[in-house]
Amino acid sequence: MSYSLITNDIRKLLRYNHDSPIESIAKEPVAVKFFNPYGPGDWWAYSMDEEGRMFGIADIFEPEYGYFHIDELKECGVERDMYYTGPDTFEAVMIQQKGR
Repeated sequence: MSYSLITNDIRKLLRYNHDSPIESIAKEPVAVKFFNPYGPGDWWAYSMDEEGRMFGIADIFEPEYGYFHIDELKECGVERDMYYTGPDTFEAVMIQQKGR
């Protein structure tokens, strides 16, 4: 089995989300989660533009909404959490991460 930081199906979902208007990200489902296997850092992505800029939650020391780039994740050795079973929505992710 070959490992990919972002599969074609995930890329399609992220691009679809980018092109679809939403009122609030809070109730939207997490599309993919990434983590740093060597230290702090978790990223939950909702969308990605054509240049690889993703929007979601980044939590290195404090969770916050914002943009991050797929190439930066690759360069830092970040991995995709292939077995993610955590919170389904961004609101639930924020509640979980702020409560830890």
